[in-house]
Amino acid sequence: MGNCKVTVLSNHNFQENSRKASIHFLSEGISRLGCDVTAVTVGLSLLRIIKQPHRYKGILRNWLRSPPRRRSNIAAFSEMSLIHPMHFRYEWLNKILGRLAIRLSAKLSKRITDALSKTDIFIIDSGSSVTYFPELKRQFPAAKFIYNAADSLRAVGAPSYLLPMERIAIMNSDLVRCPSSLLAKILLGGSNILVIPQGVLVDQFNICHTSPYPSGTINIVSIGSTLIDLVAIADLARSHPQIQVHVLGLTQQDNMPTNAIFHGEVSFRETIPFVKFANAGLAAYKLDEGSAYIAESSLKLLQYRFCNLPIIAPEMIPDGEDVFTYIEGDEGSIARATTRALGHFDSKSPRNVSILSWDDVAGRLLRAIGELGAGPFRNRCGEPDRR
Repeated sequence: MGNCKVTVLSNHNFQENSRKASIHFLSEGISRLGCDVTAVTVGLSLLRIIKQPHRYKGILRNWLRSPPRRRSNIAAFSEMSLIHPMHFRYEWLNKILGRLAIRLSAKLSKRITDALSKTDIFIIDSGSSVTYFPELKRQFPAAKFIYNAADSLRAVGAPSYLLPMERIAIMNSDLVRCPSSLLAKILLGGSNILVIPQGVLVDQFNICHTSPYPSGTINIVSIGSTLIDLVAIADLARSHPQIQVHVLGLTQQDNMPTNAIFHGEVSFRETIPFVKFANAGLAAYKLDEGSAYIAESSLKLLQYRFCNLPIIAPEMIPDGEDVFTYIEGDEGSIARATTRALGHFDSKSPRNVSILSWDDVAGRLLRAIGELGAGPFRNRCGEPDRR
């Protein structure tokens, strides 16, 4: 794949031991394929650090660090602004302070742009990183710009003033990588959209051999906190008191049955045994038509499927031989779905080998980028995929 230089802009923290999202896995896959990868965490402010110190600890140190910290062979910078893009309580505040947040988040500091001077490819991850797109496009006219549409900003409840910025990134990127065909239709980006599914860290699952669960117990796992339905978790736990429901990604919630165990935020490696050795996976999403694409792009669903777990999910997730759906808000329905899912469980079933690894995902993306370029750029980013 050569030695192309890739810069990733994302809201996600690239500090060591921070929780991982798909952009971490994609960036690491690109790095393993021989590219020099730099990650810039944006959407940060002193206000955010004060509000969520457990998630952003170490950010201030990394903000002042030179040279930057390296994580998984990725150089990690942090950009800080006075106000980060966020929801304000009143719409008039959104209009006023939203414009200010965008203005303050429109340009990276000179310290960082100097370090990015030889970037061949910018990957702009969905989120408030879209605010930097126009200025980076102006500063680096020779670079290729890829928008990584991991989510629809409207669907995940991003501030309304970011939606026009998302549109600018989609329509002016050289390529939009999308993990779901349903999401591609929502984004309406035209011919520059390429659907590349999410991946799984195959090697990490394969080397995991120790179960975290006591012998003889029945365990259902739920990972992640995006669009989560806490009522569904409570209903499931209440309807099956003999089962342990392990929720990874959330701290303890009020009014929950004692068999619903909240583990808080844990590292990705810590989640692997909980998934691999569970009896079933719970995908308690609160979905609507705008977020139905999650059925195709959800990392938790992919990991459940890789481990051949029966999946308990709301009706918006298409039913199948491994998916047992329930009606939201109906405790009897989720109780029946859980019973059917546990009856389907087979601990000796082989792992699902049809799912891509993150190196596969990164390779497909780099080959597609290679087709955009010519001459030296094309050679450094790999030959086009002729399959």
